[in-house]
Amino acid sequence: MAPLASLFAGILLSISQGQTPAPGAIPQDPMKGLAFLLGSWESKETTKGPEGKEVAFTLKGKNTLILEGRYLQIDEAFEVAEMGKFANHILFNFDPSVRKYRGYWFMNHRAQPIVFTGVLGDKQFVITDADEKLRITYDLLEPGHYKAEVAIKRDDKWEVNTTAEYRRTGE
Repeated sequence: MAPLASLFAGILLSISQGQTPAPGAIPQDPMKGLAFLLGSWESKETTKGPEGKEVAFTLKGKNTLILEGRYLQIDEAFEVAEMGKFANHILFNFDPSVRKYRGYWFMNHRAQPIVFTGVLGDKQFVITDADEKLRITYDLLEPGHYKAEVAIKRDDKWEVNTTAEYRRTGE
């Protein structure tokens, strides 16, 4: 009985430390894959506003690793003419139980966060909400420069709603 108890305790300890009992199944440090998102950024964005009219704005943000590097924190702020000021607070971590990244997107005008899961490719990070109606794609173009696209699923087709081009700033 003692060996079984120690095995169980070892599994619990490895899970609580963000590790998985299956060695080699998950990258050693999955948050390193999101390093291209770190830093201070300015983004030129275009989105569909009320009545489908295109609206352009500039977003400023800062992306940092927090909690001993286990979470990526994204803080963004922007203002849209005639619509007001907006703020986003986004957290990403890697969930070894599903082998995907999880994201929580908090907005100043929304009571609950949008919850995402995502996968990281060679130069692309794609996240989708739990209902699979909202998708955000981040594409690394070169160091210090990436683009993002927000798409909404309508009638089983993805429609791009927002495009953004991010450049790292010296801040």
